Amino acid sequence: MATNKTVFFLIGILLIVLGSSMIAPYSIQVIYKEDGHSFFSSAFITIFIGILFILANLDKEFKLNLRQTFLFSTLAWLMVAIFGSLPFLLSSNEFTISEAFFESMSGITTTGATIISDLDNSPKSILLWRAIMQWLGGIGIVCGR
Repeated sequence: MATNKTVFFLIGILLIVLGSSMIAPYSIQVIYKEDGHSFFSSAFITIFIGILFILANLDKEFKLNLRQTFLFSTLAWLMVAIFGSLPFLLSSNEFTISEAFFESMSGITTTGATIISDLDNSPKSILLWRAIMQWLGGIGIVCGR
């Protein structure tokens, strides 16, 4: 029976990359003196969980069969969207959980749809995070082919 350790190990790597990507919007938050430290908190949580996934799933054999590939694909989209929504949830814009998840999922799928009504006056860090999410989603689509 095949184990899913490789799948969760790879999810951990994805979470660390996602959390590291939150550092740039955090620097914008600091430079423009925006309210809160939502990106620092989100980056810390995401990287910490990613490290836990990696440490809990270390294995000598790194192989993926077809079933594990489907599991990885599904979990990757879901986990990136969930953890990508943390900066929206913790921001001063007061997103609901569904709004934050929608923003994150629309970014990672590169649709660019938004629920933010006053996009021009949104915090610069949020705008940068939306752009980074779309860029990461674009890389995922290009590299996945």
